[in-house]
Amino acid sequence: MNIVPIGDHALSVQFENVISPSVNQKVHRLHEALKKEQPAGMSECVPGYRALTVYYDPLQIQCEHLYELISNVFGRMDEASEGTMKTYYLPVCYDISFGQDIERLAVENELSVDEVVALHSGSSYFIYMLGFTPGFPYLGGLEERLRTPRLETPRGKVEAGSVGIADAQTGVYSIDSPGGWNIIGKTPVPLFNAAYDEPALLTPGHLLRFEPIAYKEYVEIEKSVGRGEYSIRIEEEGEA
Repeated sequence: MNIVPIGDHALSVQFENVISPSVNQKVHRLHEALKKEQPAGMSECVPGYRALTVYYDPLQIQCEHLYELISNVFGRMDEASEGTMKTYYLPVCYDISFGQDIERLAVENELSVDEVVALHSGSSYFIYMLGFTPGFPYLGGLEERLRTPRLETPRGKVEAGSVGIADAQTGVYSIDSPGGWNIIGKTPVPLFNAAYDEPALLTPGHLLRFEPIAYKEYVEIEKSVGRGEYSIRIEEEGEA
């Protein structure tokens, strides 16, 4: 672990320079430990792939003291402090009416559309972090045969819920926004709602699986979401 200053009100706590679930889990474990510690003067922690940015008020806590506190908290952590791994199951409709790039992506990768759907929905994806837009998950674990370069010209608007692929990553657009990922489907479940106590649906450090649904089921779930009657399935490690 290495701690370096970022200006006069933030520290970057850096781990091994590699993108991997084991390194990323250290980031999230430290994040949770610092939230429990709640040191005076610490205002926010922002987790990334391999680093945790800790923001603080220099009028309330000195940089050196925060550095020492972070080091002590990390030193008290052990493997037993790892929480239970959760798996989120997100329904996705891969119909071409939503997946505007799925046919082209299939051709470019010498696959059928059905094979694209099977490969994409057949993996468990590690949620490294949320970013780009509120609630947008950066996911690891994309099948190599699905890896496709991002669009040469980004679209001015990609609808919230759109599921995309860009190079070795897959993700879900959490709000309407510009974007250059290849769109292969859409979920009727919002990933971000500012009115909720926990605005983001997904939590980094856990797993996500995509469940294929037909267009009719998409419409039914969308209506249930609108009535406030729908919740996605979440399983904890060890559950059947």
